[in-house]
Amino acid sequence: MRQWKEKYYDSENSAEKSKHDSRNIQNERKENTEIKPTLPESNLQHIAMNKVLIAAAFIGSVLMVLGYSWGPEGCEDSTIFEAFGKILIFMSLVGAAANIFILLVSFSDKDFDSAVVLGWGFLHALCWFVAATIASEALLSDAWCG
Repeated sequence: MRQWKEKYYDSENSAEKSKHDSRNIQNERKENTEIKPTLPESNLQHIAMNKVLIAAAFIGSVLMVLGYSWGPEGCEDSTIFEAFGKILIFMSLVGAAANIFILLVSFSDKDFDSAVVLGWGFLHALCWFVAATIASEALLSDAWCG
């Protein structure tokens, strides 16, 4: 019985163990050699700028709505909230124009990924329109006061 175990059982286990070990080594090599996509530093700065501009648009729209609802009726002076919100919303609008300029520059620059610039620019414009829709009543009331 002992001879049979040494001859057949131990050799089968060692063969299965070596196959399992070789699979683990191959999987580790695949994980180590995998190419992970990274963005250039210029794209990361552009993404950060767009995140700040999107946040400014939404914070500005909320401040404009608060200032408009708490402020005086009619064309009197608006509150500080409405004034600060207006500055933030229009700062974000200027950022949309900057995105167009950055997109044009990215076409000729090899370090910029133009698709990422276009995507984030479109997302910023979409978020700006949503924020402007939120604050539309406050924006329009100031527009008719002159």
